[in-house]
Amino acid sequence: IKFSPLTAEKSVILNKNPERGFRSEEDYFVPLAEDIPDWSDEEYYADAKRRLERNVYWETVTVSRVYFILDKYVNEPVLPDKVLEYMQGYYNAYRRLGVKLYLGHYYQHGCHQETVSEEVVLSHLKQLTPIFEKNADVVYLFSMNFIGCYGEWTCMHKELDYQKFVNALFDAAPSHLRLVMRQPIYK
Repeated sequence: IKFSPLTAEKSVILNKNPERGFRSEEDYFVPLAEDIPDWSDEEYYADAKRRLERNVYWETVTVSRVYFILDKYVNEPVLPDKVLEYMQGYYNAYRRLGVKLYLGHYYQHGCHQETVSEEVVLSHLKQLTPIFEKNADVVYLFSMNFIGCYGEWTCMHKELDYQKFVNALFDAAPSHLRLVMRQPIYK
């Protein structure tokens, strides 16, 4: 058997390496439940693919940093089922596209917005835990966001028990996933 080097000029296969290489970034501002479209899996797939195609190297993207932005639910202790279905639609789409997620969630899209309360985040985490478990196969990294401006644990306007959040996030994420944290000082 004779082996010969494979160069990037001859093939894009070098760029399409699972969990490495080019990635995309997608922000999903989760609409109010009544504004979420009644999409089929095919429509979620088409939307996710359209978003990926905006990238120059979209054919080689294997990881997408996806944030679900929950700013419309900062004062809602229970996420409507329609919101959970919306998220699941995108998990299914990325699974079908063969793209893993660098997954994050947050409520504050800017430091001027209201800080979510502990009670709301902990309630939402309980609701989302089964979805995280069901979709662990499509998650590459689980970002421990949720609180602060852009989920970065900064610009909060309420006193929060950081250790409580850390523990809740560890409990919510499937145990085999890698977790990343913007502010490890709170670990």
